[in-house]
Amino acid sequence: MREKTVNRLSAPTFGWLDVNEARLLLPEKVADQGESRLTLEEKRINEELKDEALLTDNEVLYSKKLSLHVPKGVNAEYIQRISYDNPHSLNVDIELEADASLVFVQLIDSKEGVPFVNDVKITQLDSSKISVIQLFQGEGKIYSNLFSGLSGNRAEFENSVAYHVLGNGVLDISLEALHTGKKTKSRIEYKGVLRDNANKIFRGTINFKKGASGAEGTEKEDVLILDDGAENKTVPLILCDEEDVAGEHGASIGRLPEDLVFYLSSRGLETEEIYELMADARISALLKKVPGCEQPEVNMNE
Repeated sequence: MREKTVNRLSAPTFGWLDVNEARLLLPEKVADQGESRLTLEEKRINEELKDEALLTDNEVLYSKKLSLHVPKGVNAEYIQRISYDNPHSLNVDIELEADASLVFVQLIDSKEGVPFVNDVKITQLDSSKISVIQLFQGEGKIYSNLFSGLSGNRAEFENSVAYHVLGNGVLDISLEALHTGKKTKSRIEYKGVLRDNANKIFRGTINFKKGASGAEGTEKEDVLILDDGAENKTVPLILCDEEDVAGEHGASIGRLPEDLVFYLSSRGLETEEIYELMADARISALLKKVPGCEQPEVNMNE
């Protein structure tokens, strides 16, 4: 096994919290599953990523690369449904030309104890728009990095995320919206539930560079902790080298109100049913944003 460092903050801070980066162990042996390069047209693409290995092999890291190019003026949709039994690494590069738009979806179902490293990098030119919708669920060890470079003027970036982490699952997230173009916008919204002994870290950075006048960025997170063993760390960060910008961040972290639990219990619901109801509400709200997923069916527990 080898140690790998991922999800570094672009401006290391909060050293005493030990959240500047993440370290994990991955297999030495890598099975390269190749690279796919696609130029998207005005249609929806559904991709299902599953293990190609016939046997479970935790001694091998399966690695895949995907490059997406959205031409000028094209409106496209790309949906990934990801499940795995073996350690995986996925690298996605997305390039949006001027006036292009993309809805990019990742629905990730993780297996107990198995690591998954997800790295998405986006380049945006003038007036391009991207909505990144991500669902993380299960008992695996998910390390996800998302970067969007808003270099084009009036480019817009949106990231909507829901998560439901169970057992001894790990969800380690790093996000950066880098504003260099003028009048760019970023909107970031995370909602999730932590159960059992789950561990979650969210590093969310909005970075306004000199010259990004008129740029706006907001980030919000709503975390519901349902068990005493679950641990959450939320690290919102706004960096600013430009005066004419507007940045906002906020987080709500808590447990279910006792009066709500009492009310639902009086209506005949068991505690476990209440917990699942709360998690399902967050995930269902997210999946309503997924194209072609009007009545989603979500597997909350394997």
